[in-house]
Amino acid sequence: MRNFWHLAVLTLRLSMANSKRKTLLSIAFMLAGEMALPLIALSLRFFIVAVIDRDQTAVAVAAVCVALAWIAQLTFWHFGYRFYFDLLDLNNISFDQELIRLMNGSPMIGHLERASIADKFELLRGDAKALYWSFTGLIQAAGLTLQVGLTCALLAWLAPSLLVVPFFTIPALLAVSGVHHHLVRE
Repeated sequence: MRNFWHLAVLTLRLSMANSKRKTLLSIAFMLAGEMALPLIALSLRFFIVAVIDRDQTAVAVAAVCVALAWIAQLTFWHFGYRFYFDLLDLNNISFDQELIRLMNGSPMIGHLERASIADKFELLRGDAKALYWSFTGLIQAAGLTLQVGLTCALLAWLAPSLLVVPFFTIPALLAVSGVHHHLVRE
């Protein structure tokens, strides 16, 4: 887990160095898309209450809110991923350029003929995929954190006693984590 955060911070630094604008836009759009999901749930709550109360005006307003939140979520994700994939391409190009610079940094080519050096460069080149997954994981972790925060705020607003509901997920998360560690060891 510590390696993930180290790689995620490294990727974020690389992304900021390549294009600060694309990095910030990608993060902002993707997080805004993540924040729309709890708002869809809240709009659906108002929709259901309006249907039960047979309030046609409230049903129409809630339905429009659901549709707008859903469209906003899809639009934010669309634009977020547009900048995100551009940024990943820039990161991969930058990573490859640095590897090329390291491989060609010496006036001699003898180091390229040694198997140990060639294997290390090939491992580094193969690890470039980790840049993709670390940035994806970083944004998803931040989005999930914001979603949980907003969901808890909405639960507290609706009924403070509902704040205990998220704690019921802890045993399931611990069980999944235990199974994952068990499977990784085998």
